[in-house]
Amino acid sequence: MKALSEDLRLRIVDFYQSHSKASYISTAEHFSVGAASVSRLLRLKRETGDIRVPNRQKKSRLKVNLDWLNEHAKVNPNARLKDRVADYEAATGVTVAISSMWAAITALGWTHKKRPSLPKSESRIVSRHLEKSS
Repeated sequence: MKALSEDLRLRIVDFYQSHSKASYISTAEHFSVGAASVSRLLRLKRETGDIRVPNRQKKSRLKVNLDWLNEHAKVNPNARLKDRVADYEAATGVTVAISSMWAAITALGWTHKKRPSLPKSESRIVSRHLEKSS
């Protein structure tokens, strides 16, 4: 759904304020918009004195500072997620969830696996060796 243009917003407010018998519904029908849109627009005009919608700041998807995390991961490559969360809170004063820390680590391209996995051929040899020894 597209936002109403500033010109149309201004005309809707002017129409409603200049016609004493105008209702939200009659104004909406006159401009082919919804009554809820008229209501929201007039409330915005009443509360802020302006018809423009304030720009919203885009929130970062990641709460964790990636530069800090990259340095921490280099210094402490084997740290657990909950240890990274605790260290981050101690360093920045910001509390994050373990899932947020996991998302940030993934965004950096780090894996959380402590040891590299063995190739398939070596893993079969190791498992056969373990079977024979028991």
